[in-house]
Amino acid sequence: SLQNLRSQSSLWPEDNRTHNLMPASPMALPLAVPTSLLRAGSRKLDDISFNELLHYQESYGTAESLLSMLVREGHLSQACYYIFNEKVSKRLFVDVVAHHCLAHNEFHELQTVILDFDPSLRRVQEYLNALKHFL
Repeated sequence: SLQNLRSQSSLWPEDNRTHNLMPASPMALPLAVPTSLLRAGSRKLDDISFNELLHYQESYGTAESLLSMLVREGHLSQACYYIFNEKVSKRLFVDVVAHHCLAHNEFHELQTVILDFDPSLRRVQEYLNALKHFL
């Protein structure tokens, strides 16, 4: 039977009829793991948990949820390489990666990753154009 995830958010309707019609979000959950699996002094997953979640996301998740998880866990270069190699949409590059970098003051890291991937900037030009329009 098809079940939707339940949210404790006050933004979701209280009545079950309306709530059952609303699908769960495809975005990766912020901390959907016990805090015991997190690295000491950090909100990042330990390596074993990260690899398990990565495998799950690659097998069953969407490109958006995979990218969201990668940037949230501090794997910006892996997220960008996935985008560039798999020709993921420019919208996802902007919506997930650029928004994250802007919110966390990581545009210098993004620049470094892009230049490491393609020093000529020819292969990533379409993503750079989308980024310019975003900024």
